[in-house]
Amino acid sequence: MSEKEPELPPPPIKPDSSECCKSDCSPCILEQYEDELDRWKQEVARIRARHAADDQSS
Repeated sequence: MSEKEPELPPPPIKPDSSECCKSDCSPCILEQYEDELDRWKQEVARIRARHAADDQSS
């Protein structure tokens, strides 16, 4: 098994709460961040699973 971690994309940058205008925008930048974070987590999980599968086949 390879001990080297796969190269992962950087996580999205969380906006500061002061960047929200509090005007009930749809979508709010904070909601957009949460969506981006969810997609990033899914991508990281996919990359790690592929990496683990590649290690097992080696």
